[in-house]
Amino acid sequence: MRDGWLWCTLHRTQESGLVFRELLQELDDSIDPNEIYPWFHGNISKEDAVQELAKMGPGSFLVRPSDNSPGNFSLFFHINNTIQRFRIERKGNRFCMGGRTFDSLEAVISRYKVEQIVEGHVLGDPVLKAPPKAHEADKSHDVYATLRESRETAKKNKAIRMIGYLHKRSMGNKKWKNLYFVLNAKDLHLYFYDNPRRTKPKGLMDLSYSYLYTVHESLFERPNCFQLVERALPCLSTVYYLCASSPDQVQEWLSALKPLCIPQA
Repeated sequence: MRDGWLWCTLHRTQESGLVFRELLQELDDSIDPNEIYPWFHGNISKEDAVQELAKMGPGSFLVRPSDNSPGNFSLFFHINNTIQRFRIERKGNRFCMGGRTFDSLEAVISRYKVEQIVEGHVLGDPVLKAPPKAHEADKSHDVYATLRESRETAKKNKAIRMIGYLHKRSMGNKKWKNLYFVLNAKDLHLYFYDNPRRTKPKGLMDLSYSYLYTVHESLFERPNCFQLVERALPCLSTVYYLCASSPDQVQEWLSALKPLCIPQA
């Protein structure tokens, strides 16, 4: 998909839909897919698990990988001031506990949240994983900021007539700089950026006050140049010199710009 969106299917529920790319993380084979559950602790030691349950009190629980049976899991449950452990055995894509078979670890927990796991007791509050570190929280904030920008960009895309790199001649030192240009046909603006990742333009050219001209290659001793003369006031004009990388590209830009500029008499 475009604009940073991907079509995804959630393995746990088989639900499908569009998801913003930055909200996803590529997992390698060493990461247990059960890490998605807040009560699953893939790296906690047996001793630390007992300590955390003792802090939480009776009814608390967590799930961790089994030390004695790799590939299986242990459900730790705080009951009557003791910690009881229940083995959850993985068989293919299914999970077995207490003579019952479940489709997922989540199904095991959901059942014993409402049905007694031992006489008179059901699972209470889970021991949750530690909150994300500061830099991870900052990254999350950046991701959602990018998501908002992406949505705004998607709205504007209907007005975007053309995008691409052009060389722009500096008015000061007369050097040429390669910049990223976005032609907005609705606003009649030609924006230019340092690169496509930038959200704030370095500047813009108002085409509703601009005249478009081709430039002979002898002027700068380089081909594929053209100029935009922005004249907001009769006594004041600004000249922008731009250069494309090929004859075909310059023709594309001229064709896109010409209908948006002031017609030449």
